[in-house]
Amino acid sequence: MNGWMRILAGCLPALLLLAAGCMYPEERRLQTDRLPEHVAMVQSAADQYWEQNRRFPIKEDPGRAKASPYEKYVVDFSKLEGYIGQIPPSAFEMGGHFLYVLVVSENKMQVRLVDLRVADRLRDLQVAVDAFRDKKKRLPTAASAGEGFYAVDFQAMGLEEERIPSPYTAGLSLPLVMDRQGRLYVDYRPEILRLLQEGKRKRDEAGDLREWLIRDSIFVPARSPAMRLKDGEPVLVEEGAG
Repeated sequence: MNGWMRILAGCLPALLLLAAGCMYPEERRLQTDRLPEHVAMVQSAADQYWEQNRRFPIKEDPGRAKASPYEKYVVDFSKLEGYIGQIPPSAFEMGGHFLYVLVVSENKMQVRLVDLRVADRLRDLQVAVDAFRDKKKRLPTAASAGEGFYAVDFQAMGLEEERIPSPYTAGLSLPLVMDRQGRLYVDYRPEILRLLQEGKRKRDEAGDLREWLIRDSIFVPARSPAMRLKDGEPVLVEEGAG
């Protein structure tokens, strides 16, 4: 490793901690008051576009083919000219924090939001994980978080434990997990457990449990693995697993 790379690796923990302080919690409150209105406006425009063109106003980006089904179909605002008065200020294209996407929910294509601050934060932390693996020849894993997933050992990387504020429940923070390849994800199982405990969902429902989260919310579970019920409890599902 070159000298400047060693210096950079040594500075990573401090830089990442500074970045975390910039993101939460005050930053998260910005641009949120009118988000439902913004989403409804884009939904109306997308519906009109579909009615006239019989296709969806999404970006043709082969690079997103392997993206999560909840982050794959990004709204192409250039296709909505004439259907929408203006691009919402909360949109990434206008310097906002949110990526507008279309997802299939309840047999409809619905407009939802990806909080890009979550993606950015995980990208920064992924740098620290990769640097640790390159140096130590192992992953910074702690206890098992289910088959194929592990809790993250932040202390081993010289970092404070980090959690991501939930977009669904005020005051609830979500842990991060890591798969066998060292990829980081947000663990949304606390939200699934909340829905089960409140009796809003049944413990015998099938399918990807992330659908529960987007059904009644304008947000998608960004940077998450699939989840299913096993013996009535939510479990994380490895990519490619049945």
